[in-house]
Amino acid sequence: MTETFIALTEDEFCTQFRPLPNPIAAHAQMDFGDAKGCLIETYGPEWDFIKSFDRYRVWTLIDNNAGDMFILSGLHWINRLGYLITANPWPKNTTIEVTFEDEPDSEESS
Repeated sequence: MTETFIALTEDEFCTQFRPLPNPIAAHAQMDFGDAKGCLIETYGPEWDFIKSFDRYRVWTLIDNNAGDMFILSGLHWINRLGYLITANPWPKNTTIEVTFEDEPDSEESS
């Protein structure tokens, strides 16, 4: 079976899949503009929580060791920073990568 690759922006990801707030940690990171942090830790009670979800609703925040971060559909171990759960599942036989918009450097904007 062929795997489909889809690249999304952060806004497209939020609109299509709707990341859910972390119900365990009151001060979780990654609020996606709604002041409710969505990032779930990789250990302890938060890891147990993430394992209880349908795998097609789990996403991994990845650091690529070159200073870039992105979100990848599925549960991954290498270079993981944390996990996200979404209200909507990603399609089977699909890999989705979510890139973050670059923020302009202060030097470039002056």
